Amino acid sequence: MIALKSKLKAYVRYNLLTMPVIFAIYLPYNYFWIGYTPFQLVKWLLTAALFGAGANLILQPWITWIHKRGWVK
Repeated sequence: MIALKSKLKAYVRYNLLTMPVIFAIYLPYNYFWIGYTPFQLVKWLLTAALFGAGANLILQPWITWIHKRGWVK
């Protein structure tokens, strides 16, 4: 149970550290290149964090598994 708790904390810390970087890259791209309106940017910000965290819940165990199998190094 303690290992699961520390893994959960690491996962939350990972998301808190990576999402601002993703936003810093994509906000200017979405605004200046694609031409999102402020309302579209707010919608994107509210959904991107949730879907990104959800995707990481699925991808992280898979990535760990393929690393343990030795398929990638």
